[in-house]
Amino acid sequence: MIALKNLDDKIKEDILNIFSGFSNCTTTKYYETCKCQPLRWMVEFKQKLLEDVEYFKELSLSDNEEISDMAKEIVSDLCD
Repeated sequence: MIALKNLDDKIKEDILNIFSGFSNCTTTKYYETCKCQPLRWMVEFKQKLLEDVEYFKELSLSDNEEISDMAKEIVSDLCD
């Protein structure tokens, strides 16, 4: 996440969009909807994102609405 801190907002939005998609696929609701079990890489990815949940919470306070909204979504997914 260190690299993410140093990027301009447009690139940050693109990367957060990717993280948001991945985090959405790690929620309990996702597994219940698709009636599947999490794959090992999904569990490991969620654990890695959880290590940086405080940074995502910080981004959720951004003045940039796109960044703020995606960060909030990521935090919500991770805290599922």
